[in-house]
Amino acid sequence: APMNGSSSATPTPPSPWSDEEKPNSRRPTVALIGCGPSGMSFLHALATRHEHQNRLIAKTTADADAAAVAAEEELCTLPTVTCYERSTRPGGIWVSRVEEEEGGAASPSYCESLQKSSSTDEHEVEEGNLPRMYDSLWSNTPK
Repeated sequence: APMNGSSSATPTPPSPWSDEEKPNSRRPTVALIGCGPSGMSFLHALATRHEHQNRLIAKTTADADAAAVAAEEELCTLPTVTCYERSTRPGGIWVSRVEEEEGGAASPSYCESLQKSSSTDEHEVEEGNLPRMYDSLWSNTPK
């Protein structure tokens, strides 16, 4: 259940590697609130590190190899992460909810009107025809 008691946030399934490893008392658990750009970067870095350690373990031929022991020890210290995201998919403010509702991107009429009026210093643009900085950008700032 979400940490704040709200039922609107649904936890994502645990990391795919959490079931493969033995529980370790040194292994921290982390609750990631929101899976926006920072959360996704954290999860990607953690998954990359996990894959790297597994490759090191797989390369070693003897159980007593120092590199394998060190890799296994570090693998046990990587956190188990549960991500809570209120949206149905990750992305935070980079997920365009407007496009989902309207089914389109920025209006081309803005670009056309900008080209036509480029000879003047003033650009008259109808409200609601302003393009987003990025096609998939959704911002929670006032419109």
